[in-house]
Amino acid sequence: MEHWVAPATPRGARGVVRFNVMLNKDGTVKSASLVKDPAQLVAAAQAALMRWRYRTTLLNGEPVEVITVVDVVIPPPAEMLRKGFTSR
Repeated sequence: MEHWVAPATPRGARGVVRFNVMLNKDGTVKSASLVKDPAQLVAAAQAALMRWRYRTTLLNGEPVEVITVVDVVIPPPAEMLRKGFTSR
């Protein structure tokens, strides 16, 4: 992942929101459909996810769209913040 934004959630919120995600050839999120949710976290998780950017996936040297499953963990893992990703 090249760019990660933490979900803006109420203090003390906890949970995992799972999405099926389609990534564009450039690594941006094209679409996200909800798979599993704590209802109170869905909007914040999806808003953050739509701002994330992934490394481009190559197939035979050519960029391709990718479908994957993404878990948005709330609160975010401390390792994401330690790796220098933005928290806003």
